[in-house]
Amino acid sequence: RSDDGRAWTIVDVSMHEVEGSGIAFGNGVYVVSAHDPYGHETSGRLLTSPDGATWSVLETGRETIDVAFGDGLFVATAPWDGGASYVSPDGDEWNRQEAFDVPVYVTFGQGVFVGFDFESTTLVSEDGDEWRRVQALPPDFRFRHGASFAGGRFWAAAQADCDLGEDCAPPTTASSADGGVMIHDP
Repeated sequence: RSDDGRAWTIVDVSMHEVEGSGIAFGNGVYVVSAHDPYGHETSGRLLTSPDGATWSVLETGRETIDVAFGDGLFVATAPWDGGASYVSPDGDEWNRQEAFDVPVYVTFGQGVFVGFDFESTTLVSEDGDEWRRVQALPPDFRFRHGASFAGGRFWAAAQADCDLGEDCAPPTTASSADGGVMIHDP
């Protein structure tokens, strides 16, 4: 964690045997989506903290990949094993919603949660429980890491879907003001 983006303090959460993959802050609480990189029987956890230093663990039973906060709600995504999203107003009590279409990466902006699944389809939800497919990238592109809302637009990094060693198209950015997709070549 850092107060200025230059000097960083490492917060050790290894005692919880997790690897964090997404973080959000809202309603005075930090929430980290986390999974078990050690291959233990328990996988899938959410970590919560009031101060970013001391953490509590919630076992979800599914690996959560990302988390976003918006409109008074945390939404954590768990796309594997059939798919589920977790929704909470406070980071303590979570509602699990089973769903086939659940994004891997999620962000919030303009009153909606927007995310991308493994097939690079854009998914949109007003409440984090019900997701609807909006649009997909061209078949040879894949969203790779993360989603963000900045400057009044949704953003995600996309890359040509090719094997290591092939000549791949350069990475592109995808952005949209409404959760749909536009591709911008560099």
